[in-house]
Amino acid sequence: MRLLVKNMQLLVVQQGTVLESVGLTSGSGQLRGVWKDTILVVVIKHQTTSRRFRVKFAATDLNSAKSNCRDCVTILSQYMPIHDPTETSTTAHITISDWYNNFMKAEASNGSTLVDCLAPEPLPPEFPLDKTVQLCILDPSFLELVGKVDATLQQMHL
Repeated sequence: MRLLVKNMQLLVVQQGTVLESVGLTSGSGQLRGVWKDTILVVVIKHQTTSRRFRVKFAATDLNSAKSNCRDCVTILSQYMPIHDPTETSTTAHITISDWYNNFMKAEASNGSTLVDCLAPEPLPPEFPLDKTVQLCILDPSFLELVGKVDATLQQMHL
């Protein structure tokens, strides 16, 4: 079984058959996930009902099952909030998209600056940065994103 993110869709594929297809562009609160060790549960809310599916990760030649699950959570957390119930941190976590939405709301309402908004927390030491960079490099749209970021930074004179 494979999990794929393609064209803003999360696909669960087994032997060429799509078992689940979930749009990742849903409004906030429509998608969320919970993960623990080697298991990820994705919850999709629609009006008054909700659907969920569970994925149990296996080990590969290169990674443990827990590492594969953590890598998947790292990628999917860009699209939806994913909670680890074993996490004992008292620090509130905020996704980049939530931070951006907070910033845009504050900017629109009273002209506040970046300093007045919640900043995303720094990457934890165990964050798989090398694997994330590899995934970015493999993404065909990554160079376009880098160009847009560069142009924005130049406009900001940074």
